[in-house]
Amino acid sequence: MAELSKREKVYHVFQQISQTYDRANGRISLGMESRWKDCLIEAVCEQAAKGSRVLDVCSGTGDIAISLAAHRPDLKVTGLDFSPAMLDVARKKGAPLANVTWQEGDAMKLPFEDNTFSAACISFGLRNTSDYLRVLLEMTRVVVPGGWVYCLDSFVPDSLVIRPFYSVYFRYVMPFLGGGSAGIHLAVAVDAGFSQEEGAPGLVWTSRID
Repeated sequence: MAELSKREKVYHVFQQISQTYDRANGRISLGMESRWKDCLIEAVCEQAAKGSRVLDVCSGTGDIAISLAAHRPDLKVTGLDFSPAMLDVARKKGAPLANVTWQEGDAMKLPFEDNTFSAACISFGLRNTSDYLRVLLEMTRVVVPGGWVYCLDSFVPDSLVIRPFYSVYFRYVMPFLGGGSAGIHLAVAVDAGFSQEEGAPGLVWTSRID
C-alpha cells in the first residue's frame, strides 16, 4: 500500500477530530489561542473597508470567519476548508450569522477568480499544507490590488536554550492535554512547523498586495 501524502494524512485526522478540535486547541495552547486569534481578527477588522469580501483559508471549525462576521456585520466572509467534517461544525456554530458562507476547497488551488476578495487570512493552517508558498501565492491571487493577506502561526524557537523545553512540551505534554488523537496531530503539526530561518510567519504576519 502506498504511503499516504501529507494532505491525505491531515485530511483523515481532521475528519476524525472535528468534534473535539476546539476543546483540544484551547487546552494545548493553555488558553492563549483565543488571544492570538483576537490579534488577527482585530487587524482584519481595522483594515477592511465597509462591505468588503474576506476569505478565511483553512477555516476549520470557523472561529476566525465567525468572529469576523460577528464583529463586522457589513463584511461578506467566506470560510474555506478541505474537511467536510470540520465545515459541518463551522456551519452549526455560524448558523445565526447571515454574512458568513462556507466553501469546501483546497488551499493550494482556491476555487475563486482573481481579485475576488479585499483580504484573505489563514490561522494555524499553513503548517498543514504541503506547499506553504503555493498557498500564500493563491491567497495573493484572489485578493485585489491594495488588499491584505494575513497569516497567524507559530514557529520553532531558534534559541538552543529554549528549544529543548519547547520540544518536550509539544512532543509529550501537548498530546496529553489535547486528549488523544487531536493532541497528537496538533503536536506533530507544530513541532514539524516553521523556523525563523525559513522566513515563515510568527504570530500575526501581514502583507499588503500592490
